[in-house]
Amino acid sequence: MQNVAALAEDVAKEFNLNLKHFGSPENARRVGWQEALDMARPLFRQAQELFTDAYKSGLKPALITSRCATSIATLPVVMAHHPEAVVLWFDAHGDLNTPMTSQTSYLGGMPLAGALGLWDTGYGAGVTQDSLIHIGGRDFDGEELELLTKEHIHALRFENVAGDLDKLRHFISGKKVFVHLDTDVFDPSQLVAEYAVPDGLLAEDVATISEVIATSSELIGLEITECSPKTHAEREMSHKTILKALAPLKPVISDSNS
Repeated sequence: MQNVAALAEDVAKEFNLNLKHFGSPENARRVGWQEALDMARPLFRQAQELFTDAYKSGLKPALITSRCATSIATLPVVMAHHPEAVVLWFDAHGDLNTPMTSQTSYLGGMPLAGALGLWDTGYGAGVTQDSLIHIGGRDFDGEELELLTKEHIHALRFENVAGDLDKLRHFISGKKVFVHLDTDVFDPSQLVAEYAVPDGLLAEDVATISEVIATSSELIGLEITECSPKTHAEREMSHKTILKALAPLKPVISDSNS
């Protein structure tokens, strides 16, 4: 939680955002998806209220949180207010498991599948295969890979940065865009995330993507998750990476709520 607060303060300062804290620190617990979902209910409801209030006020929500699972609550609100929006899901992992397919029962591996309506989270859905682009994924379970093919989900690995930039620009041109940034999408040499995966995107890669977002689409919100540095040096490096990667979005996100 301290990492989340520190990152939120740095992002709010850099992008001139109004900062609102919610939630309270708790020790991590290893529990199954259902218990985790039940425990998260108060936090999820607060996140939904934050997003709802922001959109009703004509603002763009910007959320910094420790876990991707919060998207179970936020994405349905995004799509309820902007049903035509495109979700750009930056993540090293698929997050496309369901309670029926997960081998670990980890709720954090299920949020995107929930937002797609592939399992009933109790918070709604709203994201469709045509309104989603998965970016930077490189650690998918077998069932997730099958789902990508079966559901025709757009996925851009960005191994060919120039080619995938053209595809992204074509897909989001003139559209509203919501960005979910799981920081494990970055290479571990530039950022410390709890579930780090080698061979990730560099800050300059994501900055180039951010430039396309800023110039080709209308940003309607942002969430940043999973950044977990352990030392001061790791925190400085990780925060620098995030701020550099998102710098092109500053002109279009500075009127947001954080």
